[in-house]
Amino acid sequence: MPRVYRLFDRHLVSSIDLRLLSEETRPSGLVEPAVRLLVSEDSVAVSGAPIFGGSEFAVTYYDRGGRGYARLERTGHLAVVEPDGLTVTIHPEEGRESSEGPDVFGRIADRLVTGVLSRLPILWGFPSMHGAVLETSVGAVIIFGSSGNGKSTVSQILKRDYGWVLHDDDTVMVSEHLGGARLVPMGAAARIRQDAADYLQLSGMNLPGYHGGKLYLSLSDRNSETGPTRLGLPVALFELSPGTHFHRRHITRLDSIDAVAALWGHMFRTNDSLEQRRACFRVVKALSESPYFRVHYRHGVDSAHDVAGLLADLPSEL
Repeated sequence: MPRVYRLFDRHLVSSIDLRLLSEETRPSGLVEPAVRLLVSEDSVAVSGAPIFGGSEFAVTYYDRGGRGYARLERTGHLAVVEPDGLTVTIHPEEGRESSEGPDVFGRIADRLVTGVLSRLPILWGFPSMHGAVLETSVGAVIIFGSSGNGKSTVSQILKRDYGWVLHDDDTVMVSEHLGGARLVPMGAAARIRQDAADYLQLSGMNLPGYHGGKLYLSLSDRNSETGPTRLGLPVALFELSPGTHFHRRHITRLDSIDAVAALWGHMFRTNDSLEQRRACFRVVKALSESPYFRVHYRHGVDSAHDVAGLLADLPSEL
């Protein structure tokens, strides 16, 4: 029987288990139409230059006339995304050997959540971004950072030690509502590297096939709600920027022009169309009205606790 999950502010009806998403037992407050995730036995081929990804990534994405083709690396399968972003169908990839083993669909599901479903909102007209969204006593914040910069680790410390509410540690959609912008977290389980989990003494389930090892935290270890979370514009934006040439950890504030350029680099797109670029620009313009801070810290010297401490007091001082 198909399962129903929450994906941003929509239902997702899936024929496979998506362990990273919250299953909906009492769906409420979600918009229609629903997104459908299907499985087909028909083989599909794709070739040419990708939009993003590569063999070292979990997903490689191609665009062919508005339809997306996402190679789910190391699984032997493709996900085909319809132009409206409402139907995603998994196919065996022609010419590639399918992976064997009891957890092949688990690996497929993980790659779908992290690399495909996270990009669907741009096809609905609401761009999503690569960033953790948390809620403080004075409002929402977004923490940006490239993979490996400590975004998930710092978010977990802010949740545990400073009482911030962690809504999602990877992806947030920005929708326009009643003339203003609203943040809608994807709502997926937190994913964290094994070494970071050991450092924080967190336990979770293994995500197979990720370089260096990754865990996802069980639903009991994160904030879960029956309906979508909608937050206003963030009171602050933080970008984690590690380096080796700093004398000390510190924070700098970007002006509005530099903030726009920085924000653009965190937007998720599926192609380079004018329509998608316009949608992203509207979101970037709205978010650039919030203070944007770049957090400089010394790689291998400053701990995640040090970085979290820098962030913890700043929103209340704005």
